[in-house]
Amino acid sequence: MTPITVVYLLSSLHLSVILTEPQEDESLRELGKQEIINISSSTTYPMPQVNLLPGAINEIIASVADSQSLSQTDRYGLMAAMLDESLSEDDHRSIDRLLRSVVRGWVQITA
Repeated sequence: MTPITVVYLLSSLHLSVILTEPQEDESLRELGKQEIINISSSTTYPMPQVNLLPGAINEIIASVADSQSLSQTDRYGLMAAMLDESLSEDDHRSIDRLLRSVVRGWVQITA
């Protein structure tokens, strides 16, 4: 498993919170940014191994076509598919069409 550093994600989330909160003193804001960067830059997490089952994308597309909704299980399947580097161009297009349907409101996201 390849170790990854979650510097940008953690620091981006925390920095956006710090930058949007009203501060009386600019030096407090800068100090907060430095502390978060120092804490986050030393933390590494192992990358989980995600394997896509053969035919999973077609199954997700079929279930969404029947129910007009995208379940949490389907979303995890799509995440695994996007992390799979050997995904075919047709599967990429299918996922793009599905996500476009979600954005347009034709497919609902369910829990």
